[in-house]
Amino acid sequence: MEKVYEELDEVKAANEKLRAKTELLENLKKAQNKQLIEIQEARSVIEKQGFESEEKAREISELKRTNEDLQRCLRKRIRFSSV
Repeated sequence: MEKVYEELDEVKAANEKLRAKTELLENLKKAQNKQLIEIQEARSVIEKQGFESEEKAREISELKRTNEDLQRCLRKRIRFSSV
């Protein structure tokens, strides 16, 4: 009977270790899921910023063209007014 109690204690100890490991794994899984969500949110922000950057680049390009056109017109007026 003594041996049965010893084996029971060993099984209880092993069971407690498994519970501790299970809890640790669950906590790690929660942390990993949280990090995954943060990474997905960061990717979303980066993608949005990329689109915004492309839009700003297009705006800058258009403004440069407009500026060049205006400078051309101004140079023509200056040439014609000095003639």
